[in-house]
Amino acid sequence: MNFLKAQTAHVVWKSQIEKHIYGNNKENNQINLESVGDKNICELGMWLEKNKSILSKSKNFNKVDQLHGQFHELIKKRAACNDKDNNACIKTREPHKEASHQLKIKLSQLAHDFNYLI
Repeated sequence: MNFLKAQTAHVVWKSQIEKHIYGNNKENNQINLESVGDKNICELGMWLEKNKSILSKSKNFNKVDQLHGQFHELIKKRAACNDKDNNACIKTREPHKEASHQLKIKLSQLAHDFNYLI
């Protein structure tokens, strides 16, 4: 997997979780919402861990790793919040999207550090 595939895998995984959370999961995928907080269960997390020795040479790696973990924590909070009428749920509905966006930006910067070769 390369940077583009890693970034795409993140977007696809996020989309699958959101479909499940928002009740739009027509594909009947069995998603364990209790494990979504683990940043190493998705393809991006596995790819980052596998290439950590190389990627950590970039000043952007630590931020990517931090944002990736933050995204998983936020999506876990959102997944646990299924009552859409609850005020606490409304407040936690969107932060994972901003974390995902920031992660994609920082991942692109990391890719640039390696000329997109990994």
